[in-house]
Amino acid sequence: METVLLTRNKAQEASMTLLYNVLLRQKIEDELDLPRLMSDFFACDYDDVDLFVKEVLIKAIKHYDVMVDHISKHLKNWSFDRLNTLTQAIFLLAYTQFHYIGDVDKKVVINTAVKLTKKFADEGDYKFVNAILDKVL
Repeated sequence: METVLLTRNKAQEASMTLLYNVLLRQKIEDELDLPRLMSDFFACDYDDVDLFVKEVLIKAIKHYDVMVDHISKHLKNWSFDRLNTLTQAIFLLAYTQFHYIGDVDKKVVINTAVKLTKKFADEGDYKFVNAILDKVL
């Protein structure tokens, strides 16, 4: 089988979708088999999954508590667990990209998060995502 190569935008969208799935499984306390989740999502062997997607998911899970703690400090009168799962996944993707993968401009990371929010979330949610990420990144 051939390695799944994605454009950066498609890899970011796939990473967000997979993070969303991870968060849902976490909420129902379902066992997480990350390699299987990724290989099922892309319908390929784990070894053939896009490297960026693997890196985002592994680092997001590894640093989850640190990221949630840092993001939560900027949520006035709100908590991370009260955010909808999609917004949580977008925050985790952006934070992971900027702080743990690096070599990406803050404006580019925020712009990507805003685009994903506009595409998948409720109207107007992108303003909230933009404001919080501007403080967090």
